[in-house]
Amino acid sequence: MGIRKKVKKKKVQDADEFLTTSGKLFLYVSNNWKSILSWSIGLLLIILISIGFVYNKKRKYAKAFEELYKATVLLESENQEDNNDVKEKVSEIYEEIIRKYPRTKAAGYANLYLGHIYYEKGLYDKAIEAYNEVKDKWGGILREDAWEGIGYSYERLGKYKEAIDIYNKIIEGEGSMPKGQYYISLGRCYEEIKDKEGASKAYTEFIEKYPDSKEAEMIKDKIKELKEG
Repeated sequence: MGIRKKVKKKKVQDADEFLTTSGKLFLYVSNNWKSILSWSIGLLLIILISIGFVYNKKRKYAKAFEELYKATVLLESENQEDNNDVKEKVSEIYEEIIRKYPRTKAAGYANLYLGHIYYEKGLYDKAIEAYNEVKDKWGGILREDAWEGIGYSYERLGKYKEAIDIYNKIIEGEGSMPKGQYYISLGRCYEEIKDKEGASKAYTEFIEKYPDSKEAEMIKDKIKELKEG
């Protein structure tokens, strides 16, 4: 005699619930397929647009750096360092990069290199403008280089107090660049404004922090001269 298995009531209820839920879902989809299709297409479009945006951004980024590289190679090529025509052409390329790709890091480098060109041409006010653009928009090594350029430009303009302020900011900042040269620049600027105490202090701090520097002996002589003078 065969044994007939009993179907537990709970399992039957679970199956009924599953069928009921599936039926409701099917009914909902049947009645709202247009809305669901429209929503799905919208989501797909958002995904495709996002992918396209990322791709386009990467393409622009690559193009900007390609143009930056070509301009910089042209500027640094043999026998071109003192060629004003080349500098003028490269300056125009840098300006075009800044205009076409303002949000790319290449634009930051273009502004920085533009500042260097202005500095080399003796256009220190324009150099400061370019460096300030970099300082205000970018961080890291770009900002550090920009601060340095501003300090040197002020010094060239004979604005030694402004240069001192910049060099102090660099020294007090958290940049990754070695700061020994800025103590020397500080001392030099203090000497220019006849502040022997300030110069001696800057040079002494340099010796304390960088005793093994190749400039150490020269700076020690400077300190001695200031004390004797």
